[in-house]
Amino acid sequence: LLGCLSGFMFILLPEAADRITKGPTPAVGVAHSLGCIEGILLIAIAAAWHFVHLGARNRKLAAALCYIHAYGNWFGTFVAAWKHASAAAYDPSFTCSMQNTDWVKNAVVAFLLNLSGFIVPLMVMLMLGVLAKDYRWCSQRLISVVTWALNVIFILLLIASLFAPVVDPLINPTAVDKNWPMFSNVKNMPYCPYTVMRPDDYVPTPPTP
Repeated sequence: LLGCLSGFMFILLPEAADRITKGPTPAVGVAHSLGCIEGILLIAIAAAWHFVHLGARNRKLAAALCYIHAYGNWFGTFVAAWKHASAAAYDPSFTCSMQNTDWVKNAVVAFLLNLSGFIVPLMVMLMLGVLAKDYRWCSQRLISVVTWALNVIFILLLIASLFAPVVDPLINPTAVDKNWPMFSNVKNMPYCPYTVMRPDDYVPTPPTP
């Protein structure tokens, strides 16, 4: 369902479409693919749930981490494609379609994408839950303490990420990297000319010999 919503984003939300071709940008494809991947991951965790031995409180915590990391990460890609805000987190080869320099929108995208980090405490919790069936030392209290310790670390990292530069539209990649390949070796064309917002936003120049 998440993948379908992302795939039809440029139809449901015209703002997500490229301003020249009116078609989907590469970021829409990323949101679609990630929605499918996160859905598969949640299904896999549900299928293996009976192998995990967790108390009622720890089960609620594990379920919360599943939703936070999966839906937060997916919604981050959704907002990024919708608002054309890269938050400096996308591959430069197609960030020329994401030139929104609004700090708030980029910060929101960065925050949501970084929620994916909570998969680390989730995986540790699930692995300890499997061990808890056969090893007495792996108590529910130990699982809870370890998981919350990791949660605190990732919460601090999440807060710290908001103070990092989150706007990197890469309108002219050579301003960042002089060796950036402006033209392909085959058609001598810019890598993503279809995503230019306005003709005056980006004027490719041939590389100097």
